[in-house]
Amino acid sequence: MDIVSTVAGLVAGVGVVAATTVLVGLVATLVVPGFRVWPPGDDDGLRRAYLVCSRTFFVCFLVAGGVGFGGVSVPAAVRVAGGVLAAVAFVTLTRADLGEENTRGRAEGLVTGGTYHYSRNPQVVGFVGLFVGYALATAAPTAGVLAVLGVAWMLLSVFVEEPWLREQYGDAYEAYRRSVPRFVGIRTVRRWLGTD
Repeated sequence: MDIVSTVAGLVAGVGVVAATTVLVGLVATLVVPGFRVWPPGDDDGLRRAYLVCSRTFFVCFLVAGGVGFGGVSVPAAVRVAGGVLAAVAFVTLTRADLGEENTRGRAEGLVTGGTYHYSRNPQVVGFVGLFVGYALATAAPTAGVLAVLGVAWMLLSVFVEEPWLREQYGDAYEAYRRSVPRFVGIRTVRRWLGTD
């Protein structure tokens, strides 16, 4: 086994452990009454644990793409499209700021402007696009596996967060939920075009 394969295996293992840890916590949040890992609220230990897992996963994902670059035969057009998707997703992420208190799960106020005018979860849309786009652009098998886990993580986090949002913001969140798509939809396109 060469050094590249060893590094790829190590990176994959660490990334899978980090993602699985969070996924188990998110599932437990959905099924165990009174248990919550996300959003962490005032629990700084829980927040630090989540950040360690998420940052570790993201670094592993990026390294996996570099180490395994071109490991799978993917048409050039698909790789270019993946790169464009990753770039657009990155821009979306830079514009989808909730503010520190809301991100931590401390109700600061319901954010409905900016990118949140088009999607209730622009950060999730951004991360999903980044995971899928980067995995396609690098054509790295380990990045592909980690991308699947990352997408599952992001999508599951939405369903964990929604009950908290209802609890914190009540009728205001319900009105927002009815007027803005969970991810993207026809209403997103109409608003972006200025016809809604």
